Amino acid sequence: MSRAAVPTRFAAALERTDGTHEAWRPALAVVALLAAAVPFALRVARNIPGSPLASLAGGHEAAVVVGTLGPALAALGFALAATDRVERVAFLGLAVFAPLALVADATYAPAAAGVVLSGAIVAWRRLARARPTRVVPLLGRPLLAALAVAALIVALAASVGVASPAGRQVGTLLTLAAAVAAGLAADARALDWALGIALAGVVHAAGASMPYVAGAIALVGGGAVGASLGTLSAGLGGLAAATVATARHRALVPACGALLLCVAAVPVTVSRALAAALGVALLLGGEAT
Repeated sequence: MSRAAVPTRFAAALERTDGTHEAWRPALAVVALLAAAVPFALRVARNIPGSPLASLAGGHEAAVVVGTLGPALAALGFALAATDRVERVAFLGLAVFAPLALVADATYAPAAAGVVLSGAIVAWRRLARARPTRVVPLLGRPLLAALAVAALIVALAASVGVASPAGRQVGTLLTLAAAVAAGLAADARALDWALGIALAGVVHAAGASMPYVAGAIALVGGGAVGASLGTLSAGLGGLAAATVATARHRALVPACGALLLCVAAVPVTVSRALAAALGVALLLGGEAT
Protein backbone atom coordinates (compact mmCIF):
# COMPACT_ATOMS: atom_id res chain seq x y z
CA MET A 1 0.00 0.00 0.00
CA SER A 2 1.37 3.44 -0.91
CA ARG A 3 1.95 6.09 1.71
CA ALA A 4 -0.58 8.35 0.03
CA ALA A 5 -3.27 5.72 0.54
CA VAL A 6 -2.89 5.70 4.34
CA PRO A 7 -4.42 9.15 4.96
CA THR A 8 -7.10 8.34 2.41
CA ARG A 9 -8.03 5.12 4.23
CA PHE A 10 -8.06 6.94 7.57
CA ALA A 11 -10.24 9.74 6.21
CA ALA A 12 -12.63 7.18 4.72
CA ALA A 13 -12.91 5.46 8.10
CA LEU A 14 -13.76 8.78 9.73
CA GLU A 15 -16.46 9.44 7.14
CA ARG A 16 -18.29 6.15 7.75
CA THR A 17 -21.52 6.77 9.63
CA ASP A 18 -23.39 3.54 8.95
CA GLY A 19 -23.00 2.20 12.49
CA THR A 20 -20.17 -0.19 11.59
CA HIS A 21 -18.14 1.04 14.56
CA GLU A 22 -21.00 0.74 17.09
CA ALA A 23 -19.67 -2.60 18.34
CA TRP A 24 -16.39 -0.96 19.27
CA ARG A 25 -17.82 1.26 21.96
CA PRO A 26 -18.12 -1.23 24.86
CA ALA A 27 -14.61 -2.56 24.23
CA LEU A 28 -13.19 0.96 23.99
CA ALA A 29 -14.91 1.96 27.22
CA VAL A 30 -13.47 -1.05 29.04
CA VAL A 31 -9.98 -0.34 27.68
CA ALA A 32 -10.16 3.28 28.83
CA LEU A 33 -11.36 2.25 32.28
CA LEU A 34 -8.75 -0.46 32.82
CA ALA A 35 -5.91 1.77 31.65
CA ALA A 36 -7.02 4.74 33.77
CA ALA A 37 -7.44 2.45 36.79
CA VAL A 38 -3.76 1.41 36.72
CA PRO A 39 -2.25 4.64 38.16
CA PHE A 40 -5.22 5.09 40.48
CA ALA A 41 -4.87 1.58 41.92
CA LEU A 42 -1.12 2.04 42.33
CA ARG A 43 -1.54 5.34 44.17
CA VAL A 44 -4.10 3.85 46.52
CA ALA A 45 -2.19 0.62 47.11
CA ARG A 46 1.03 2.44 47.95
CA ASN A 47 -0.75 4.27 50.78
CA ILE A 48 -2.17 1.17 52.45
CA PRO A 49 -0.13 0.29 55.56
CA GLY A 50 2.13 -2.70 54.96
CA SER A 51 1.66 -2.61 51.19
CA PRO A 52 4.59 -4.22 49.31
CA LEU A 53 4.11 -1.57 46.61
CA ALA A 54 5.12 1.25 48.95
CA SER A 55 8.79 0.87 48.05
CA LEU A 56 8.25 0.13 44.36
CA ALA A 57 10.54 2.38 42.33
CA GLY A 58 9.68 3.63 38.87
CA GLY A 59 6.23 2.15 38.87
CA HIS A 60 4.40 5.47 39.01
CA GLU A 61 5.89 6.83 35.78
CA ALA A 62 5.00 3.67 33.87
CA ALA A 63 1.49 3.70 35.32
CA VAL A 64 0.98 7.31 34.21
CA VAL A 65 2.04 6.40 30.66
CA VAL A 66 -0.46 3.53 30.62
CA GLY A 67 -3.15 5.72 32.19
CA THR A 68 -2.64 8.35 29.49
CA LEU A 69 -2.08 6.34 26.32
CA GLY A 70 -4.84 3.80 27.01
CA PRO A 71 -7.67 6.37 27.30
CA ALA A 72 -6.12 8.39 24.45
CA LEU A 73 -6.33 5.36 22.15
CA ALA A 74 -9.91 4.79 23.32
CA ALA A 75 -10.70 8.44 22.49
CA LEU A 76 -9.31 7.83 19.00
CA GLY A 77 -11.62 4.85 18.66
CA PHE A 78 -14.61 6.91 19.80
CA ALA A 79 -13.66 9.50 17.19
CA LEU A 80 -13.85 6.81 14.53
CA ALA A 81 -17.25 5.72 15.86
CA ALA A 82 -18.68 9.24 16.15
CA THR A 83 -21.34 10.29 13.66
CA ASP A 84 -21.30 13.95 14.73
CA ARG A 85 -18.44 15.82 13.02
CA VAL A 86 -17.87 18.27 15.87
CA GLU A 87 -17.85 15.48 18.44
CA ARG A 88 -15.46 13.51 16.24
CA VAL A 89 -12.97 16.38 16.14
CA ALA A 90 -13.29 16.84 19.91
CA PHE A 91 -12.54 13.16 20.56
CA LEU A 92 -9.55 13.47 18.25
CA GLY A 93 -8.47 16.45 20.35
CA LEU A 94 -8.53 14.30 23.46
CA ALA A 95 -6.53 11.60 21.68
CA VAL A 96 -3.90 14.05 20.41
CA PHE A 97 -3.50 16.56 23.22
CA ALA A 98 -3.32 14.22 26.23
CA PRO A 99 -0.16 12.34 25.13
CA LEU A 100 1.61 15.71 24.63
CA ALA A 101 1.80 15.95 28.42
CA LEU A 102 4.23 13.03 28.36
CA VAL A 103 6.59 14.65 25.84
CA ALA A 104 8.08 17.62 27.72
CA ASP A 105 7.32 20.17 30.41
CA ALA A 106 6.79 22.84 27.75
CA THR A 107 3.91 20.89 26.20
CA TYR A 108 2.12 20.19 29.48
CA ALA A 109 0.09 23.43 29.67
CA PRO A 110 -1.06 23.26 26.00
CA ALA A 111 -1.99 19.61 26.54
CA ALA A 112 -4.05 20.55 29.61
CA ALA A 113 -5.85 23.32 27.71
CA GLY A 114 -6.55 21.04 24.76
CA VAL A 115 -7.99 18.28 26.94
CA VAL A 116 -10.26 20.71 28.80
CA LEU A 117 -11.54 22.31 25.58
CA SER A 118 -12.05 18.98 23.82
CA GLY A 119 -13.80 17.45 26.82
CA ALA A 120 -16.12 20.46 27.12
CA ILE A 121 -17.06 20.25 23.43
CA VAL A 122 -17.82 16.52 23.63
CA ALA A 123 -20.02 17.09 26.69
CA TRP A 124 -21.83 19.95 24.96
CA ARG A 125 -22.54 17.96 21.82
CA ARG A 126 -23.84 14.97 23.76
CA LEU A 127 -26.08 17.18 25.86
CA ALA A 128 -27.50 18.76 22.71
CA ARG A 129 -28.17 15.39 21.06
CA ALA A 130 -29.99 13.57 23.88
CA ARG A 131 -32.92 15.06 25.78
CA PRO A 132 -34.42 12.73 28.42
CA THR A 133 -38.12 12.87 29.14
CA ARG A 134 -37.74 12.48 32.91
CA VAL A 135 -37.08 15.60 34.94
CA VAL A 136 -34.23 14.21 37.06
CA PRO A 137 -31.83 13.29 34.23
CA LEU A 138 -32.98 16.34 32.24
CA LEU A 139 -31.60 18.51 35.04
CA GLY A 140 -28.83 16.19 36.19
CA ARG A 141 -27.09 15.82 32.83
CA PRO A 142 -26.28 19.53 32.28
CA LEU A 143 -25.45 19.84 35.98
CA LEU A 144 -22.94 17.00 35.70
CA ALA A 145 -21.38 18.48 32.56
CA ALA A 146 -21.13 21.98 34.01
CA LEU A 147 -19.63 20.87 37.32
CA ALA A 148 -17.21 18.42 35.71
CA VAL A 149 -15.92 20.94 33.16
CA ALA A 150 -15.57 23.56 35.89
CA ALA A 151 -13.60 21.04 37.97
CA LEU A 152 -11.31 20.37 35.00
CA ILE A 153 -10.64 24.06 34.48
CA VAL A 154 -10.06 24.97 38.13
CA ALA A 155 -8.06 21.89 39.18
CA LEU A 156 -5.76 21.90 36.14
CA ALA A 157 -5.28 25.67 36.28
CA ALA A 158 -4.15 25.36 39.89
CA SER A 159 -1.87 22.40 39.16
CA VAL A 160 -0.03 24.10 36.27
CA GLY A 161 0.36 27.34 38.21
CA VAL A 162 -2.07 29.48 36.22
CA ALA A 163 -4.39 29.87 39.21
CA SER A 164 -3.82 30.06 42.94
CA PRO A 165 -3.00 26.79 44.76
CA ALA A 166 -6.27 27.35 46.62
CA GLY A 167 -7.92 26.29 43.40
CA ARG A 168 -7.09 22.70 44.32
CA GLN A 169 -9.67 22.85 47.10
CA VAL A 170 -12.26 24.46 44.84
CA GLY A 171 -11.55 21.85 42.18
CA THR A 172 -11.99 19.12 44.77
CA LEU A 173 -15.40 20.43 45.84
CA LEU A 174 -16.51 20.81 42.22
CA THR A 175 -15.39 17.25 41.46
CA LEU A 176 -17.32 15.83 44.41
CA ALA A 177 -20.40 17.85 43.46
CA ALA A 178 -20.13 16.45 39.92
CA ALA A 179 -19.87 12.95 41.40
CA VAL A 180 -23.19 13.43 43.19
CA ALA A 181 -24.70 14.88 40.00
CA ALA A 182 -23.60 11.74 38.16
CA GLY A 183 -26.29 9.82 40.02
CA LEU A 184 -28.89 12.33 38.82
CA ALA A 185 -27.58 12.22 35.25
CA ALA A 186 -27.81 8.42 35.26
CA ASP A 187 -31.43 8.64 36.44
CA ALA A 188 -30.68 6.60 39.55
CA ARG A 189 -33.79 5.34 41.33
CA ALA A 190 -34.46 4.77 45.02
CA LEU A 191 -32.72 1.38 45.15
CA ASP A 192 -29.67 2.76 43.35
CA TRP A 193 -29.41 5.66 45.77
CA ALA A 194 -29.91 3.30 48.71
CA LEU A 195 -26.91 1.24 47.62
CA GLY A 196 -24.91 4.41 47.03
CA ILE A 197 -25.76 5.72 50.48
CA ALA A 198 -24.84 2.37 52.01
CA LEU A 199 -21.42 2.52 50.34
CA ALA A 200 -20.97 6.10 51.47
CA GLY A 201 -21.72 4.98 55.02
CA VAL A 202 -19.14 2.21 54.85
CA VAL A 203 -16.53 4.60 53.48
CA HIS A 204 -17.31 7.17 56.16
CA ALA A 205 -17.06 4.58 58.94
CA ALA A 206 -13.79 3.20 57.57
CA GLY A 207 -12.36 6.68 57.18
CA ALA A 208 -13.36 7.69 60.69
CA SER A 209 -11.67 4.61 62.15
CA MET A 210 -8.46 5.14 60.12
CA PRO A 211 -8.24 8.91 59.57
CA TYR A 212 -4.56 9.04 58.61
CA VAL A 213 -4.86 6.28 56.04
CA ALA A 214 -8.06 7.80 54.67
CA GLY A 215 -6.44 11.21 54.43
CA ALA A 216 -3.41 9.82 52.60
CA ILE A 217 -5.55 7.90 50.13
CA ALA A 218 -7.79 10.92 49.52
CA LEU A 219 -4.84 13.25 48.96
CA VAL A 220 -2.40 11.03 47.06
CA GLY A 221 -4.86 8.57 45.52
CA GLY A 222 -7.62 11.00 44.68
CA GLY A 223 -5.91 14.39 44.64
CA ALA A 224 -8.54 15.69 47.06
CA VAL A 225 -7.62 18.78 49.08
CA GLY A 226 -9.65 20.38 51.84
CA ALA A 227 -12.69 18.11 51.60
CA SER A 228 -14.35 16.64 54.67
CA LEU A 229 -14.84 12.91 55.08
CA GLY A 230 -18.58 13.39 54.70
CA THR A 231 -18.17 15.23 51.40
CA LEU A 232 -15.83 12.55 50.06
CA SER A 233 -18.27 9.84 51.09
CA ALA A 234 -21.15 11.67 49.40
CA GLY A 235 -19.22 11.89 46.14
CA LEU A 236 -18.43 8.17 46.19
CA GLY A 237 -22.07 7.45 46.98
CA GLY A 238 -23.20 9.45 43.94
CA LEU A 239 -20.83 7.59 41.65
CA ALA A 240 -21.93 4.27 43.16
CA ALA A 241 -25.58 5.15 42.51
CA ALA A 242 -24.75 6.06 38.90
CA THR A 243 -22.82 2.83 38.40
CA VAL A 244 -25.60 0.69 39.85
CA ALA A 245 -28.26 2.50 37.80
CA THR A 246 -26.41 2.03 34.50
CA ALA A 247 -25.45 -1.56 35.32
CA ARG A 248 -29.06 -2.32 36.18
CA HIS A 249 -30.01 -1.29 32.65
CA ARG A 250 -27.11 -3.36 31.28
CA ALA A 251 -25.60 -0.18 29.85
CA LEU A 252 -21.92 -1.07 29.88
CA VAL A 253 -20.60 2.11 28.27
CA PRO A 254 -22.24 4.59 30.70
CA ALA A 255 -21.29 2.31 33.61
CA CYS A 256 -17.66 2.54 32.53
CA GLY A 257 -18.13 6.29 32.34
CA ALA A 258 -19.22 6.47 35.98
CA LEU A 259 -16.27 4.30 37.03
CA LEU A 260 -13.90 6.46 34.96
CA LEU A 261 -15.04 9.46 36.99
CA CYS A 262 -14.19 7.49 40.12
CA VAL A 263 -10.65 6.54 39.08
CA ALA A 264 -10.00 9.99 37.62
CA ALA A 265 -10.89 11.53 41.00
CA VAL A 266 -9.86 15.20 41.18
CA PRO A 267 -8.42 16.02 37.71
CA VAL A 268 -5.16 17.64 38.84
CA THR A 269 -3.11 16.08 36.02
CA VAL A 270 -3.67 15.76 32.30
CA SER A 271 -4.05 11.98 32.49
CA ARG A 272 -6.74 12.29 35.18
CA ALA A 273 -8.43 15.08 33.23
CA LEU A 274 -8.53 12.84 30.16
CA ALA A 275 -10.16 10.06 32.19
CA ALA A 276 -12.68 12.50 33.66
CA ALA A 277 -13.54 13.97 30.25
CA LEU A 278 -14.09 10.50 28.82
CA GLY A 279 -16.12 9.51 31.88
CA VAL A 280 -18.49 12.44 31.43
CA ALA A 281 -18.79 11.77 27.69
CA LEU A 282 -19.62 8.09 28.18
CA LEU A 283 -22.06 8.75 30.99
CA LEU A 284 -23.86 11.37 28.90
CA GLY A 285 -23.75 9.31 25.73
CA GLY A 286 -26.68 7.12 26.57
CA GLU A 287 -25.38 4.06 24.74
CA ALA A 288 -27.43 1.04 25.71
CA THR A 289 -24.83 -1.63 24.93
